[in-house]
Parts: sequence; structure tokens; C-alpha cells
Amino acid sequence: IECCDGKHICEFGYVLIDEQFNVLERDCITINPGYKFKLTGRDKESDISLAFPEEVYYNSPKFDFYYDRIKNILTTPDCQIIGFSLSNDAGFLATAYELYGKEPISFTYYDFQKLYQGYTKAKNRTSVEGFVAELQIPDITLHKSDDDSCAVVRALQIISEKEHLTLSETLKMLKKRNNDLKRERSQASIMSKVSKFINEVKHEVGETTWPTAKEMQKNTTSVFSVIVLFALFFYATESAIQWLLSLILR
Repeated sequence: IECCDGKHICEFGYVLIDEQFNVLERDCITINPGYKFKLTGRDKESDISLAFPEEVYYNSPKFDFYYDRIKNILTTPDCQIIGFSLSNDAGFLATAYELYGKEPISFTYYDFQKLYQGYTKAKNRTSVEGFVAELQIPDITLHKSDDDSCAVVRALQIISEKEHLTLSETLKMLKKRNNDLKRERSQASIMSKVSKFINEVKHEVGETTWPTAKEMQKNTTSVFSVIVLFALFFYATESAIQWLLSLILR
């Protein structure tokens, strides 16, 4: 999915393949977002250049026109949805459902961004540009939604061939590696926190000024003296109270 402003959908692309990576269907659906394009000069966001001129999107039907078609694509029987950063795409779809009063489409998916991170054990999640460059995938027009989908397909095919696995086996392997990476990082995080705590304790102990033997003896004597004084005080007070009570009760 591509958006005109990081929120409103202007493109929906897909590639339908079989287990042997043969392309059965492919399309890039341009959608009138109903909002102005703002893909450059955004805070903390890279500039994006889409595949088509703005006029192509504005001359296309809006999301509600394509809703049934998109629903059929996402709920095709015996199909597994595989995409890139699909949690973001699900958010874009949610915005469109609300905007056009459409029922949310329920579907499950594999997020290749997370799977690829588990496969490479990279510290940070990669971008489409990143894995396309790493795997040397040719003939991809970035930010053209069906080409982005095709890039994911080609990446899965490259990994499948390298590991000598079928598509289904590759997805299971990638999911396992991603879970293993999460577990390793969780364990590493716990050990890091324990190590940090120990170092902080060592630092605090090192900063502590310990009393000398003479100071310790003096402080101990002072403490015992105070204890004795308080004991005598409470004893005297209790005795006085008992004496007064005995006078009153006579």
C-alpha cells in the first residue's frame, strides 16, 4: 500500500503466486486518496516519490469503489498474505474503513520485514530498498505497490533456493528464526539489566566512605548509651505510673 500523506491510501498493489513462485495475477490499483499529497519535507520522514503523477491518482475512483475487490483479494481461500511492514498497511486500511464507513476486513498475514530481520539477525528492521539492495533484486520500481510486492516474492524465492526449501517451509523457517531472535534479545536484555544493576551496586559501594575502627567504636558506644538512657527513662516512667495508680486505687 502507498499513501498520499502517510495516512490515506492512494495505491494498492499485489502479486498472486503459487507454491513454485509462478505469478498467477498482478496489479497496481491506483486510488483517489481524497487528500493532498505530502510526501516531501516531512519531519523525521524520508522523502518519497511515487510511480505515477498525482493526476493519475486523482482521476482514479476512491477507496469505497475498490473495497469489495480488495476484500476478495485479502480473503482469497487457501491463500497466505505476505507483505512488507503490514502492520502499517493494516493501519492505513483501518483509516480508510472509518473514512468510508466500511466494515473492517479480517485477515492474517506474514510481515516479511520482521521475518527478514530474524533471518539476517540485523539489529534494526530493513526497508524495501535495503533488502532489494542486499539480495540484488533487479527491475524493481520502489514505491510502486505491485513492484514492492514482487520484491518480497523475489526475496522469498532467493531465500527458498538458498535454503533448499519450499515456500511453505521457508515461511515456517523464517517465522522460527524471528521467534528465536526475539527470545535471544529478550534474554540478552535481562542479562544486560542484571549486569547494569551489579555495576551500579559496585559503583555505589566504591563511593561509600567507611568509618575507621576508632569511629566505629565511638559510634557503637554512643548508640548503646542512648539505648540505656531510653531504657532507664521508660523504666522510670512505667514505675511512676504504677505508683500513681496504686495511690488512686487505695
